Amino acid sequence: MRTKILLLFFSLSLNIFGENSMNLFDCIRYALSNTISLREFVDEEKKADINIFQQKMQFAPKIEASIDNSYSMGFQQVFTEESSGIYKTVQSYSNSAYLSITMSLWSVEAQKSLINIGMIDRMINNDKRQIAMFNIVKSVIEAFYSFQIANEKVLEAEFNLKAQEEIIKITKEQYKIGMKSYKDVLDVTSNLYQYKSSCIIESFNKKRSTFNLYNTMQFQGDSICIVSSDTIPVVPNFDELVYISYKNSPSILLYEHQLLKNKQLINSYYRSLFPSINLNYNLSTSAQIILNNDNLSIFDQWNNNFNQRVSISISIPIFNKLNVYNSISKTRIESNTIQDRIISEKQKIYNDLKLIYEELKHDYEMYNLTQEMLEITKKQEEIAKELYKLGSLPSYEYELCKQKLVIGKLQLISTKYEYLYKLSVLYLYLEGVNFYD
Repeated sequence: MRTKILLLFFSLSLNIFGENSMNLFDCIRYALSNTISLREFVDEEKKADINIFQQKMQFAPKIEASIDNSYSMGFQQVFTEESSGIYKTVQSYSNSAYLSITMSLWSVEAQKSLINIGMIDRMINNDKRQIAMFNIVKSVIEAFYSFQIANEKVLEAEFNLKAQEEIIKITKEQYKIGMKSYKDVLDVTSNLYQYKSSCIIESFNKKRSTFNLYNTMQFQGDSICIVSSDTIPVVPNFDELVYISYKNSPSILLYEHQLLKNKQLINSYYRSLFPSINLNYNLSTSAQIILNNDNLSIFDQWNNNFNQRVSISISIPIFNKLNVYNSISKTRIESNTIQDRIISEKQKIYNDLKLIYEELKHDYEMYNLTQEMLEITKKQEEIAKELYKLGSLPSYEYELCKQKLVIGKLQLISTKYEYLYKLSVLYLYLEGVNFYD
């Protein structure tokens, strides 16, 4: 149910990119799909899978086989009764075959620890990817709402400029019939430049926030527009938020997996002190044929020269005990440090959430208060405008009413989107980055 509410919130409140509209959810997924730095984690995951496969293959028997064929030609001195030494050409052909099988009998547990370490390394790589994704999502949310604030401020500045142009037109008409002085005309005209200046400033801020959003999303496009909504979702329960944030936090998961890896490392260190036993089986045969000589057949020679041997080799570590215990001690110290980091990270998450949660309540109260104040200010401005048209209100007093209304509208824009931004961050902690992946 919470996920459905969140999706509804995203789809209603944020639409961007013109014809191909994208809500905040789509923008986040776009950023996650197009951020090049995240691809490095995919490559690391592939490497981890290869390492795990290599460790698993250590359980398989090691088989070596070879077949050699050779041909040789030389000279041999032959002594007979008729001659004292004649060099005779000797040509021979030989072949041999060799097969060796080695199987580990005792080091299996140590090998399992190495496989487990490889699997944990894969999880640690995924945790680091989740941390990078979390930061990207948070940056997109911040850039998106900054863009939205800038966009609405531009619309408000343009509205105020048109309203002031209308006031100038009314003032000039009243000046012609003697209801306003020339000073009033100058006053409202000078105020026009203030509104023009606001338009220029807010337009620049919109361009800057647009570039920031494009850069954060790794997006290449020509135009962007936002359709806002007055939807204000509810704040999730704080205790539930903290509990689930601890559970979903990629930083805490990273530390927990590092602790698990250290536990497996200690097991592998202890296992390295145990003897390793290997079973070896060797088989070989050979044959040689000398040309122009009486030779046994190749098959007979293979049978006669057939040789096989079975042996068991034992490797006992003797001098590395001190190094192993030093490695175990260092790993345990590192594990204690990681446990302290988990406590520190949980405290940081709690403090961050508590601050955002309190700010949310403040922003929500300010949003409602500003809305109520704005309703009154709008009525004051409407009354002041009518009085100004009748000539019974000076231009500076009417301008004060307008400025009060402008300030109220800008405050409402900022309060609203600050609230939505912080609420989106809370939902990021609540749902985790896998919600967007």
